[in-house]
Amino acid sequence: MDRLDTWLNGQRGWRRLAIIGGTFYLPTVWLGICPALCVAAFRSSGNPIPLPAIVAIAVLAIPAAVGFGSIMAVIYSRNVRNPKRKKGLPPFLMWRPIALAGVVLPTSGVNLWLANQDPPAHGNLNVAGFQLISAVIVIALAVENIRYSRRFIKPPRAIEPTALADE
Repeated sequence: MDRLDTWLNGQRGWRRLAIIGGTFYLPTVWLGICPALCVAAFRSSGNPIPLPAIVAIAVLAIPAAVGFGSIMAVIYSRNVRNPKRKKGLPPFLMWRPIALAGVVLPTSGVNLWLANQDPPAHGNLNVAGFQLISAVIVIALAVENIRYSRRFIKPPRAIEPTALADE
């Protein structure tokens, strides 16, 4: 584990609760907005989601994120204390997946917002630059996340060829 992951998992009390809430806030907001976007996509009105609905989703996502994250933390801690568990479980809080969600979810939100604009903003160079930079960051974080999480997965044992020949 690197230093930031050790620090994240070493927090206790209200700081751990704040970290868990911050970690699960964006995915919770996204889970709240996605059904509204799906409903808005099938309606014929120009405004996809009213602003009060977005504000209500963002405010209600705070306790929901803390609740979901706390439930997942309890399940993880029970799995860690289980004597029959697999050895080498990754830590509960890692900065790589947190940062990946922090880049992917706002980027996809900007994509959906641009898709719902009345005059399409396809020729905007600022938007294209934002999308390019966020795509490079997402790819780099995904590669780093895969590389780092492989250390917790043990390779399967190979069957020796002599054992197959004996049968």
